[in-house]
Amino acid sequence: MKKYLIHGGIGFVLSVLLACLRFSGWEPGAQSALRAASDGFTIVGFLYLATAALGKISSTGFFDIFSYGLREGVRFLIPGIKKIPPAFYDYRAEREEKRRQRDEEEGAGKRAALLTGLVLFVLGVLFTLLFYAVS
Repeated sequence: MKKYLIHGGIGFVLSVLLACLRFSGWEPGAQSALRAASDGFTIVGFLYLATAALGKISSTGFFDIFSYGLREGVRFLIPGIKKIPPAFYDYRAEREEKRRQRDEEEGAGKRAALLTGLVLFVLGVLFTLLFYAVS
């Protein structure tokens, strides 16, 4: 529950800050305030959703080949490294074990980011609908 409150609080504060930066205050009426709130909540919600999606994709091992290739490229280019690397299959099995342990510990954080992103994005859509209803 604590992670949900932390993610929600940070997301709300970022959304309000972005909306305040977007709102110029020089334009009269509720239209500019609604547009600023729409932008703030939609952008922050989308960023939370994208971060949660990348976290989910990375927990499947999709990026293992890139990290293995980068490690091998560095080993190839720097002459002082003499350690024999494991084969990719062994590397991936080792990463899978570490990933399983990490996912058991951090599962609530990923769900909190996803839920926060959904709530903020829906609020942004609601502010957008209100903006079009007023204008």
